[in-house]
Amino acid sequence: MRWGTIGTSKITEEFINGLRKISNQKITACYSRTKDTATAFIEKNALLTAVGFTNFDAMLSVVDVVYIASPNGLHFDQAKYFLNNHKHVLLEKPLTFTVSQAEELIKLANQNGVILMEAFKTTHLPQYHELKKWTENNHAFLSTLIMNQYSSRMPEVKMGLYRSVFDPLLGKGSTYDMLVYPVELAISLFGPVNRQLSMTWRLENNVGLTNMLLLEHHGGVFTNITTSKAARGVAPSEIIGQDGATATFSQLTRLQNMRFYELHNKSPLKEIKGSNENPFVYEINDFLALVANKDFNKMNDYLQITLQTIAVLEKVDHDK
Repeated sequence: MRWGTIGTSKITEEFINGLRKISNQKITACYSRTKDTATAFIEKNALLTAVGFTNFDAMLSVVDVVYIASPNGLHFDQAKYFLNNHKHVLLEKPLTFTVSQAEELIKLANQNGVILMEAFKTTHLPQYHELKKWTENNHAFLSTLIMNQYSSRMPEVKMGLYRSVFDPLLGKGSTYDMLVYPVELAISLFGPVNRQLSMTWRLENNVGLTNMLLLEHHGGVFTNITTSKAARGVAPSEIIGQDGATATFSQLTRLQNMRFYELHNKSPLKEIKGSNENPFVYEINDFLALVANKDFNKMNDYLQITLQTIAVLEKVDHDK
């Protein structure tokens, strides 16, 4: 398939490296606002089959699918354009800022017979399925999910400069750029949310920097979430099941160093280190399977979790 990319950040480079490991895929178009930036990105990543573009219309004839990794606030309009033009779209998280925007994109994808998927890597990892099975077998009832990552933009923030992810229109801060990860993982593991309580430490422009969130899922599971872009976290996440069963893991987005414990054992009963494989490989393969099989049922199952996640984030954002 012929891929176009939108965005020239590190995550786009990680995507490209993952795509290279999958046969019969090639990047034919790279979009940036300036031709020089697009050309430099192509040269840096040795994309011999790609051409730089500064106009979406010109890309349409050379791509079958588009990977969008632009600033969060641009996701909706860009995805809508390509879905309207019957192109498959792999869209970075968060899919959109609002439920109504997400519902519009989902409707477009179904109407036009093209695949839309949020690029949420965690639930496509092999070890995610191990964790999901463990939570079901051990009747998990309580989870603590932690994701703290000190932002490279904190020096600017301290000077009162709120750019990129901290821009209220383009990024919306920790709420949409970081909290999305543990919320979507929790909903994937434990189901829809019945009730939520949140506190957000906000910058002067009202954008989130640190979030604390408590979720009650329909099945009765409680999830406690802490995220911050102003801290470096080292504590693992933890899920507790019946009869003292406990699961822990680090690097929430990659589910590394998973350990499963029983009540009276200090040493883990089982350990899963996690793969060193580029996590995009699993995600892209699942996306391509949706395309090849025209599997709109599974696409919509994925997107229901995405919708439920956005609903939680939208409420957090509105809880001033």
